[in-house]
Amino acid sequence: ADPNTSANERYLEIHNAGATAIDLSNYQVNNYNNGDSTSPYAQQLSGTLAAGGFFVFCNDAMAFGSTFTPATCDQDGNVFTNGNDVWQLESFGGSTVIDAFGELGVDGTSTAWEYEDGRAQRDFCAPVTSANSTFDVSEWLIDGDNGNGNGAQDAPGSFDPGAWSCPTTEVDACINNPCDADATCSDIAGADDTTAGRTCACNSGF
Repeated sequence: ADPNTSANERYLEIHNAGATAIDLSNYQVNNYNNGDSTSPYAQQLSGTLAAGGFFVFCNDAMAFGSTFTPATCDQDGNVFTNGNDVWQLESFGGSTVIDAFGELGVDGTSTAWEYEDGRAQRDFCAPVTSANSTFDVSEWLIDGDNGNGNGAQDAPGSFDPGAWSCPTTEVDACINNPCDADATCSDIAGADDTTAGRTCACNSGF
């Protein structure tokens, strides 16, 4: 996340969609700036990520807490990307890529994956709940000041660190559906971000 309001509010969020806890000391986050394919910026993670839990890695714990309370920053470090850089979750030491955002070796400026002054989040509505070591932009919902998604985003706004949900407009499209929370929401290609631009259908077996 790269909120439009302050660089101090930047953060990364990691979700454990598995059934067992994860020792985060076995992993690192790595940032590749402005088209670089190598990086000196690897940062080892710490702590344990519970099954179904979230881990927030933030740029400034004090600023994060002030803006996003009651959400908390689990570990602070250098989150200095401005939305056109690559992030990877790697095994500690970097031998294995676990998950990736952005195209390694490509400056993301003006691309479909640039999220400057906005955010990029996995498309939970799809749903995409697994890591992918090969970046696929179709797995992500991206807002940025270059016109991607809903444009620049101020914090706290609709940022939701420590949670994972469909964007509000997609959820609203399902409110009056007989399935309610058991509905599957999706975009209509080319439609704007209104309830009229969404479809909603009961999940199989409802």
